[in-house]
Amino acid sequence: MFRTQDNDQHDDPNDVEDEESSDESTDESDDGDEEETSTATFTADSDELNVTTQGSDPNDEDECEAPRDNTDIISSDEEMEYDDEEILDRSVILENINHILSSCRKIVNGINRSSILYETVQNLARPTVKGDLILDMRIRWNSTCNMILRLIEYRPILTAFMNQLPSIRGPTPKKKKKLLKLQLSDMEWNVLDTLKPALELFSDASDMLSGSNYPSLAMAYPVIDSLYHYLQSTSTDDIENTIKYVLNGTFHKYVYHPIDSPEHNLLLV
Repeated sequence: MFRTQDNDQHDDPNDVEDEESSDESTDESDDGDEEETSTATFTADSDELNVTTQGSDPNDEDECEAPRDNTDIISSDEEMEYDDEEILDRSVILENINHILSSCRKIVNGINRSSILYETVQNLARPTVKGDLILDMRIRWNSTCNMILRLIEYRPILTAFMNQLPSIRGPTPKKKKKLLKLQLSDMEWNVLDTLKPALELFSDASDMLSGSNYPSLAMAYPVIDSLYHYLQSTSTDDIENTIKYVLNGTFHKYVYHPIDSPEHNLLLV
């Protein structure tokens, strides 16, 4: 049904009152909006334009929060990625060092436990090199350093030995194959060359402090201090820096003590 024109002309008076009340509320809200206008002030001292809104809470975090700088976010992310990469590289280097040392122990064991291989190596070593191959032990100080020093001394001899190994009679083919797989590459020999000076310093320090024919306590402080400064120095070689990092952690735990500590004061006596 369509509404007639008469019905449109005679509306309900209550509807008129509702429209009037809604108009009044709209006017009041408009007045309120006009009261909460923004005022801009310019201060000559700070040369900044300060904009404040009446009726707003200045302590509101949403209102007073400073804009974030994207460069800070990027730099922090890059720093985290750099730290992660550095830790990853360090763990890879340590894993390689452990693998190389494990191969060295297996080579020494394989040669020393076979009379035929031991005699072959000694014939190649004499008279150029004196002394047998050394196997390190956990309960012996500096034994790993001694093993590395002797292996470096035996490097040309071990190279010649590996070349002759397939033609040597006596050892089983399985043992020969195992030893040939353990042969160190040039890169692995370079790692041993990097380990050598770092471990030699600690070996010399322990020998100096273990002397029985002279008072060694007076030498403790300068020896420990020299080791500390060596570990704090940096190198262009990542392997050397990783070795120093690992040694530095153990050094601070067991040896180095802060100034004015009882242990430090005892060293100064």
